[in-house]
Amino acid sequence: MNRTRTGAFSASLGLLLLLSSAPAGAEECKKKICRDDYHFDGKVCRSRSGLNWKSHYTPDSPVCPAGWDVEGDYCVKKVCCERPVCKPDDRYRDGTCWSGPSGIGAYRSHYEAKCPAGWELDRVKGFCKNPACRIVAAGPIVAQPWSPFQITGYEGQGCVRKGGQLTILGNGFGDAQGPNRVEIGGHGVALRAPVVSWSSHRIVVTVPNDARLEAGQWYYAGLKNDRGNWISNINKNFTLCR
Repeated sequence: MNRTRTGAFSASLGLLLLLSSAPAGAEECKKKICRDDYHFDGKVCRSRSGLNWKSHYTPDSPVCPAGWDVEGDYCVKKVCCERPVCKPDDRYRDGTCWSGPSGIGAYRSHYEAKCPAGWELDRVKGFCKNPACRIVAAGPIVAQPWSPFQITGYEGQGCVRKGGQLTILGNGFGDAQGPNRVEIGGHGVALRAPVVSWSSHRIVVTVPNDARLEAGQWYYAGLKNDRGNWISNINKNFTLCR
């Protein structure tokens, strides 16, 4: 084999290895409750195969750990700080997600690597980063408040009605609202909440009477600046009344 063919082969092999490697190190934000070929019906894991009789088993209790929610067949983390930008079976390379066979000469379709609204793309690692989180060096990835805007919870117990008032408790909000705003989010919803009153330790907002907010579902409230960036933690949840 001459030097030209050897160089071409080495370049192709290098590209193959690069495309075959998936980003590693992101936290797990979503995990299946049951074994493969089983689905979760809300109580037990049932086999997807079988005609007249399907096997089943009871998953561990609790089904999902603290800080996670059950969504269909999966446990989904309430506050996720990093997650791969590409689909599970695809490969990331310099802002692009590649799918299809990885062999030399094989056809591979691709698409632009894009993060959800409000998330930031790490083009080197191929991760989407949640700006509401701060990554702690030499330790686990955890959601922490941006200082000094810290939300510690909500006033009262039970649920909140759409069109009603929600009182946000915390520290360092400041004596005036300024250019900041309050946004209610979760489950694909992002709604601005009108501010009724604002003080250093409590903010009162009106929950929008919006059809996209589902009764009985949990949501979070957080603070954003005038550039649309999160400036508080968003790991405290409240529930809408049924």
